[in-house]
Amino acid sequence: MATVVRRLRVHTLIPFTFVLFSLTFPSCASKKDGSSADMDAINALHQRDVEASRKWDVDTLASLWTDDIVTLSEGEPPLIGKAANRASVMRLRDESRDLQITDYNLSFNEVKIVGDWAFEWGTYSGTVKPVTGRESERTTGKVIRVLKKDSDGSWKIARAMYNSDSEAS
Repeated sequence: MATVVRRLRVHTLIPFTFVLFSLTFPSCASKKDGSSADMDAINALHQRDVEASRKWDVDTLASLWTDDIVTLSEGEPPLIGKAANRASVMRLRDESRDLQITDYNLSFNEVKIVGDWAFEWGTYSGTVKPVTGRESERTTGKVIRVLKKDSDGSWKIARAMYNSDSEAS
């Protein structure tokens, strides 16, 4: 999500933000491996991620990450650990008070579950509208994530990588 923000900030000079991770309910469409209980738990992770992202609920977002989460975003140094990722989301939230997230969609083309690990890739698209009345900005890109199953059966985001398809439009 940070890539979305940075891409729009760099290319439109608007403090355009989304959050680090996925928003809007995913469609795990093409391929699903693993039990239906695991897929249900992964879809619950996606849903909580969406809801927290739309509200800038940093505490809930951080609860969805492993302690050693690593986020790789285009043109940025790696964010290593929960504290670094949390600080990045808080900074983006604070810098984006004049923007309203009007749309964000994440669609997973593939989710593979292998034991206590899951791998997913897909696409994202999002729109924000400046509260000042300027035109909305839209961006699209790709995402790949590695999830880790917790001892309680829930899934957490352990690794994430985002890249933007093109310049902001």
